[in-house]
Amino acid sequence: MWIRRRRYKVDLFALLAECDANYVRLCKILLRDVDGAWMDQEISLDGEQGNVRFLVTEMNRYTDVITIEQEMPDDVADLCIRVRVYHDVRSAEVINYQHQHRFEPRYDYPNEKMRMPDEKLQLNKFLSEFLSFCLANGISTAELFDEAGAFTTN
Repeated sequence: MWIRRRRYKVDLFALLAECDANYVRLCKILLRDVDGAWMDQEISLDGEQGNVRFLVTEMNRYTDVITIEQEMPDDVADLCIRVRVYHDVRSAEVINYQHQHRFEPRYDYPNEKMRMPDEKLQLNKFLSEFLSFCLANGISTAELFDEAGAFTTN
């Protein structure tokens, strides 16, 4: 008996919701300078998880590119995610993960690179969970400043 597989359909609303939520999370993590531009940030995580660096690698009028790096133990590859941030629509999407790029919204399966049919959505969900983890467990330099912008040592 021949079973016909249903083709994966892109859930555009779910993808956009993840990207919009990631923008909000990045806004909570990154500091801004006096002109309103984002600045590089480092977050210290508990235990042996090390630090996570958020580097602003490209700045344009309506978009920025943020590179997120985390050094991992010797037997695990370091984490490297590049995120394009669209300020006009308040959205952020993964454009590069572990030095792989150009993610299509949908892939046939199996494919040459063995990517999942919803690889782009999965990467943005991973970013969402990673940023949430950083917000919940990380200590950033932003927490060392009070609401008036004065340095505190609580």
